Amino acid sequence: MRFIEQYIQLFDSNERSNLIEAYHDRVTFSTSFWFYPDENAKQHRFDIGSSRNLMRIPPQERNGKRVHYGKEAVVKFLAEEFPETNHLMETINADVIHHSPQMLSFTITGLYEESRSSKSFKVTRLFSRNFTAVYQGAGIVIISEQLSFSNANPDRRGRMVANGSKRSAAALSSQPSVSTVSAPVDETAQNAMVQRFMVDSGMNAHYSRECLVVHNWNYEEAGKKFTILKAEGKIPPDAYC
Repeated sequence: MRFIEQYIQLFDSNERSNLIEAYHDRVTFSTSFWFYPDENAKQHRFDIGSSRNLMRIPPQERNGKRVHYGKEAVVKFLAEEFPETNHLMETINADVIHHSPQMLSFTITGLYEESRSSKSFKVTRLFSRNFTAVYQGAGIVIISEQLSFSNANPDRRGRMVANGSKRSAAALSSQPSVSTVSAPVDETAQNAMVQRFMVDSGMNAHYSRECLVVHNWNYEEAGKKFTILKAEGKIPPDAYC
């Protein structure tokens, strides 16, 4: 999913302030840290001042005190308080939990390396990020996020990296030699694709645009998915209104 790739690239950069475009004006955001003791326990600890792990914070602070509201507050926290990161892309998994014409919920999990003030000090974290997004313009914006993370011991890291490398190799071997993925950023080109998809599919503008957005404006893949869903009787009647 192109959105996830772009988000992680910005998150790992020194320009996290640019993530503001990925969030809704009224977004809510919280973090939760859980800790697995090991031989490097002191190094793996995290400043849990902003963590909303309900097992670790007092009852009087559970009612929203550790939740960030609004995209400015969220991005300020990520840019100024959250440590520098380097995601290990071969370990990343993405799962769609819910998809409707109004919203999209998905989860990404994996590993990242966390850097502190000293560049030589790095800790590997296991993370899970739960996103709820709504459609806006030609894309999506995050309206809710829960970021959970923990320390990852060397054995766990080794297994996840090895499994990720196997998945990457399998995916590459199954790819066609020529890629047909196209993601036009020009609004005029996108509108033209929507009009064409409406003619080919018979669907209205809303559903045609949604189908193209979900498939990263790859017209061929969007058409294949539409054909499959139509054959299975899964296209809602109001898609043709």
